[in-house]
Amino acid sequence: MTRATIQVQIPRPCSEAWEAMTPTGQGRHCAACQLTVTDFTQRTDAEVLALLRQAAGGRVCGRFRAEQLNRELVHAPAAAPRWRAWLLATATLLGLPAAASAQALRGTHPGGPVPTGGGAAAHPTQQLPAPAVAGQAATVPDSAQVIVGEPVAETPIRRIAGQVVDQTSGVGIPGVTVLLEGTTTGVSTDAQGAFVLALPPGSDTRTLRLSSIGYESQLVLVTDSARLRTVALAPDTRVFGDLEIVAWWPWYSPRGLWNRVRSLPRRLTGRW
Repeated sequence: MTRATIQVQIPRPCSEAWEAMTPTGQGRHCAACQLTVTDFTQRTDAEVLALLRQAAGGRVCGRFRAEQLNRELVHAPAAAPRWRAWLLATATLLGLPAAASAQALRGTHPGGPVPTGGGAAAHPTQQLPAPAVAGQAATVPDSAQVIVGEPVAETPIRRIAGQVVDQTSGVGIPGVTVLLEGTTTGVSTDAQGAFVLALPPGSDTRTLRLSSIGYESQLVLVTDSARLRTVALAPDTRVFGDLEIVAWWPWYSPRGLWNRVRSLPRRLTGRW
């Protein structure tokens, strides 16, 4: 069945300050409009759709991130059909006897590949040197290559440490993503907002991107030798107010076309 496409729009944002509202279980109570403003900023698209369905037909006032508005909300993925799980389990059980036979055969040929047939003459095997023990030297076959050279100097691991706090309260923020700009190297802050990031070899100058839900992202320029003491993140400005839900159905679907054709006589006669 084709699902309706849902968008959330706020044509008239509320002018009341979020910080001035009274906290409640689902969000905050606005004294100006006498409504509870639901906080959707940390909700997924599927959770937003579920809450909107629960409040269908009623007036909803909510607080959203800017990227949650004016776009299609993504429905939760449908569960995989049960027959696929049964098919996977059956395939696994059918593969167990073959795996057991290979394991038993491998037990009779330790230290080498399992022969597939043709006898020992068809597939000669090479005896590996015995491991070295105290007082006995291990020998290496003539065909083996031995590379001798200077020991490789170890590169010291450089790290940058610091703490991310709320700009208003000064309290550490947990779960902040600290990412080395332009790379996939990053960590998250702990419960106190602290982090330690290992820097790869390269330029001494590094740029860190700090981001978290509910706060404005920030770029911080650091050096390998510097210790990043404290970084304060400012709360992000949110858009909230009365919701306007925009939904439309696709102009065509096989089931919808069949229902229209089937109901045509009833619409012409006025009998439902």
